[in-house]
Amino acid sequence: MAEYFKGMDHYTINVNMRPIIAVLITLLVCGPTAAQTASEELDSVISTCQDHQGYDREAYPMGYYNEDYYEAEANFAGELVKKLDAIDESALTRSEVISKKLLRFRLQNEVDEYDYKMYLNPIQADQGFHLNWNYLPQPIRSLEQAGNYLDRLKAIPYVTRSEIGFMRQGFKEKKGQPRIIFNGYETSYDIHLVDNVEESDFYKPFEDLPSTISAAQKDSLQQLAQTVIQDSVISS
Repeated sequence: MAEYFKGMDHYTINVNMRPIIAVLITLLVCGPTAAQTASEELDSVISTCQDHQGYDREAYPMGYYNEDYYEAEANFAGELVKKLDAIDESALTRSEVISKKLLRFRLQNEVDEYDYKMYLNPIQADQGFHLNWNYLPQPIRSLEQAGNYLDRLKAIPYVTRSEIGFMRQGFKEKKGQPRIIFNGYETSYDIHLVDNVEESDFYKPFEDLPSTISAAQKDSLQQLAQTVIQDSVISS
């Protein structure tokens, strides 16, 4: 640096060195301008997690069930865990530290579930993939909602076949549940095997359609619902 100043008069130094001096002062006081703060790094990980979609939600409205997908999701979660671990907690607020720990727990759990192949046990003593379907019937307020609901019902055969396939794979790998816990378990799905479609809980939303849907549309929706429920819920 001393050699650089040789031969320069006072005016030349003042004029030519001002931009360099300004940069040096910025680096000394503020640190590297390209470096993210801990809060920004955390926000980036959170945004990446929130914006992530591992599959086409329109094509698979009830979820995508594929072993390669679970592996990809576990790898994605593992990379985010590494990024979270690299964040300096001492530079975060208490609220941010809590957010970081909660997100890390959720992501690590996703990694662990894949490592232990939890997807091969879709039915357990106190839970099962089909039990969530009890919450599917909801009041329909528009044609769009009716269409989305029917799309989910149509996806039930795909989900069922996929989950049963995982269960069979689990049996082969000796990762199944003890048979005794399933005594009486059939009652959790027998309630949906009705003789008359209109008695199905899945049909209830179509009994009280809003006035914004015309009589002709209601009639079409109800006929379509009966066909979908018979084919995709009862018969499948």
